[in-house]
Parts: sequence; C-alpha cells; structure tokens
Amino acid sequence: MIRFIRDWPPLCGLKGVANWQELFFAITPILSEQIALPPEESTPWTSLPAYDSYRYSYLIKINDGGEISKLKLVQPHLWWQREQKEAIATEKVARAWLQKQGLWHEPTTEKLSPGQMVKSIAVSGGALFVRLLQLLPQILPDLPTDFEASISDAYDSLRGQSKMAAEETILGDFPEFWDVADELGERLGGGSLMTVYEVLMKDGAEYVARVANPNILHRVEETAEILRSLVRSLNSNRDLSDIDAANVQNAIGMVCEWIREEMDFSGFLQADSEFAQNVTGRDDRTGYGVMVPEVYQREFKRIQLERKIAGKNLTEWKALQNEGHNMAAVAGTLARSFLTQIQTGIVQSDWHAGNFRLTDDKNIAILDRTHKLRLNVQDQDFLMKVFSGTLDEAAAMTYLVNFLSPEDMANLPELLASLSQMPAALAVGDMRQVNRLLLTSRRLGLKIPLKLTLLLRGYDTIDRWARKAGLSGFAGALNYSI
Repeated sequence: MIRFIRDWPPLCGLKGVANWQELFFAITPILSEQIALPPEESTPWTSLPAYDSYRYSYLIKINDGGEISKLKLVQPHLWWQREQKEAIATEKVARAWLQKQGLWHEPTTEKLSPGQMVKSIAVSGGALFVRLLQLLPQILPDLPTDFEASISDAYDSLRGQSKMAAEETILGDFPEFWDVADELGERLGGGSLMTVYEVLMKDGAEYVARVANPNILHRVEETAEILRSLVRSLNSNRDLSDIDAANVQNAIGMVCEWIREEMDFSGFLQADSEFAQNVTGRDDRTGYGVMVPEVYQREFKRIQLERKIAGKNLTEWKALQNEGHNMAAVAGTLARSFLTQIQTGIVQSDWHAGNFRLTDDKNIAILDRTHKLRLNVQDQDFLMKVFSGTLDEAAAMTYLVNFLSPEDMANLPELLASLSQMPAALAVGDMRQVNRLLLTSRRLGLKIPLKLTLLLRGYDTIDRWARKAGLSGFAGALNYSI
C-alpha cells in the first residue's frame, strides 16, 4: 500500500500543497477509495483456512499483518448482519488488536495511584512530559519509591508514528532509499522522539531505521509554552511557591534544550566513529564487551540507519538472567565504560535500559547515540573527582564559579558546604541525598549545565542496575570482577 501511494501520480502532485487543510480534504477521498475497495469476488467464511467454531481466528492473522488479500466476505455491505456470536468474537479480536497498538483504552472506575495518573498524563503529553519524568528525581528528590517504580516504564510507552509517515520522512532525507532497501519492516520500538523500524537491504543485510517523529520540535515548544503558562498560573494563585515555580521552569527549559540537542544530527558520523573507537572492547575483569553497531555511512537530518543487533535490551532483565547472563558483570562493565567515556571526553547521554542490548556472545551494544555529551578538561577533572570521592573545596570552587551569576556569588560558601557532601552520598549510593543537594544548589543560584545533569542521571542508572544485580551500587560495580 505504501509503495503504491508513493508512486501514484495524483498523490505525488499533492506533496507540493502547502496548506494542510487543502491537502487533508484532497487526500481523504483518494485514500478512502484505495483502502475501502469492496472485494471483487466473495468467499464463504467456512472456506477460510483458519475457520473454526468461533469463526474469527483468521482475523487475528489478518490484523497482525497477515494475508489480507484472502479475506473475502459474503455480501460485505451487510457484514453487520452476521450471527451475534461471530460478531461478538470479531469485536473482541478487533479490540485486542487496538489495545496492542495503543489505540484503545478500556474505561475504568478504579482510582488511579499518583504514579499511574502522572504516567498517563505524561504519555499523553508527549516528548516533553516523558523527558521531565526522566529528570523528576532531580526535581523532586523525595518521591516515594513505589511512585518511581510506577512510572519507570513510561519512557518507552509512546507509540511514535505510522509506517506511512516514517516512509515519507525517510524518503525526504534519503530519496534513493528504495534503490538500496528491499523492505521497510516491522516497528521495533517507539519513543517520544523517534520510532524504530526494521529495514531489509537488497543485499540481504538487516538494518534498523530510527526515524524522527513528525513536527517533533514544534510540538515540544507548543507543549512547553502550555506547561510554562500552567506553572505561572499556579504560582500567581500561590499553589506553587516562587522557588518551586522557578525550579520547574528551569527543568522545562533544560528538557527543551536536551530535546533540541538530541534532534540535531549534524556531525553524527564523525562523532559516532570517535565514540566507537573509545568504547569498543572487552572487559578482561568481567568477560563482557561493549560495542557500537555499524552505521550506514551517510549523513542524515531526520533518520539514522545502523546494523540490526540480535539480542535483548536490559529492559528484559529477568529473561537475560534466565538465559544465564551474569548481570553483575554487565553492571561492572558498564560502570567502567562510563568512567572511560568521561576520561575520553565523549559520553553517551541517555542511560536507560532500552538503550543497551545484550547479545548471546556477551557484548553490550549501545543504541540511541544521536546525542553525545562533549566534556572539556575542566569537566573531566571535576567529574572524576566527584565520582571517585576526592573532590576538595578548592577544586569545587574553581569549577563552580563558572555557573554562578555575579549576584549569586555571595552564596558560594553555602553552596560549597552543600556540594562537599555529594561524594560521600554518591559513594553509598544515596541518590536521594544527591538530588536534594542538587536542588539546594539550584536554589542557591547554581546554573547546573545539562551535561552534568545527564551524567548524574547516568551514574544513578548504573547504580540502580548494580543494586538490582546484588552489588553495593556503582562502587560495587566498578570493583566487580569474576
């Protein structure tokens, strides 16, 4: 269907229409005529290969992308007159398929927990809300543990875009795509910014395409303005204090900056090649290695193509354990890779389980590498001292004055006293205390750069993985060996 639409002359001409209303009203009848074609011949239900007593099992195959051409209804314009049992069964199948696609939600009278409510709003709010959730512990450090657990799966809960929209985006960035590709396959995953599809090349090579969701930056800015307006209203009504309102507004700005940087693909090939050289290799202390998938050698603006890696993401932690993987060794390998990346000055920015894939041959593939953090010598020195517990007041003051305005310099002694507690908190994995110290620092006027915020989140993520594997946090992972 997608190939047909792409090559059909009337639709090719409509690509030049600038007014979206004109395009919508022009394209709707064209699509309807092509999608809702009545069958040329009818076939009795009982002749279908998967026909059974409930007469709907074959519909499951069709809805999951099976042989749609074989479905021929008797008198299709009277389909609603089929016997009640068959209609009910078919409705159940259709509803299950819609639920699987994220397009159907059963109404409920059950009271939602605070975490469930926040997750529901965040997923509906798109990229900005989901990214705010990822930084929520740094904004509200005293969140209940069960609240954090209830929102942990929201980050990959957005469906993204349709395959038709993805193909149009790919062709806009890579007009020769169908000269080298044979198939745009299944959707492998979605997110707030990108949707991932399988791609089979004409030479048989398997790739994945990460495709930017349409109008993503425009939608983020619109959502940000709505949220800023809400915060201003809550603040003016005194439902939100001046300090908390400023903290939330700062977080909104920080997330917008994060998204803009992540959607900037310029210079990706060179940066990724450098990153791959720095991190690729096997850890002799654990037997596990780190790798970067091979990238299609062409610069793009809205897509990325790289080799498909067989394996399971760290989101499938239990399944990986059941397969015999040593998850403590995995955590140790990633902890040492994290510090190696800091020392080399280019660091993976988005540390969450969906971005790391474990293969059968004990390699950890780093996915979603569009945005990498660039560190200068001062950043590297400061961070290594923080994470090793050797940060002294002189080093802290030398570094932090770069992020204080002249009017906030008077807060420097109080700021240093607060941050001096951070290495000890990190050493015991007390991330709540770390986040409280960060919040205090922001209230004292410290403009913490985005890269430091994301690095502390990365440290926190590895610390959690290590504890999940039975180790004593990041420090335990760093010292782990088999």
